[in-house]
Amino acid sequence: AAAALCRGGDQFVGIFKLQGNRLLDQHVLSQLQGLQHRFDVLVLAGDLTNYGKPEEMESLLNALVRLRVPTVAVLGNHDDDRDMPAALTRRGIAVLKDQRTTLTIRGEQLELAGLRFWTRRPADIARMLKGASETVLMLAHDPRRLVEAAAHGVGAVLAGHTHGGQIVL
Repeated sequence: AAAALCRGGDQFVGIFKLQGNRLLDQHVLSQLQGLQHRFDVLVLAGDLTNYGKPEEMESLLNALVRLRVPTVAVLGNHDDDRDMPAALTRRGIAVLKDQRTTLTIRGEQLELAGLRFWTRRPADIARMLKGASETVLMLAHDPRRLVEAAAHGVGAVLAGHTHGGQIVL
């Protein structure tokens, strides 16, 4: 449910597929607290709830805010498009819905592009990525947008949705 990756000296932690599982929430939270000073960005890759209700995530969202690390989210197919973004935004978590944002981490710029689960048309993806930097990182709940992202020069996509992983070792 949580994974980490690096870009040079930057540390990212991604949370994928919680779906309102309170036991998993507590496990992930204890892992994050142990890593708190070792990562620069927290990414929420959708399906934060099982039934689209932000109250399923109240305790975890409040705890994530206390980590005091830039946090960016995209929505999954189990997250509603109104209440969940509002709950995240109230806590200072950026929700990218077919949008880009730039974070400054250790003096370096990192551009993130966040794709809604429901955005599938290549033209819509192209419009969102138009003018993106060479080092844009895409966040998408659905990894099936990887082909479109690669066609527009996106070097990496962080995604959820796969119920068991995209890479199995």
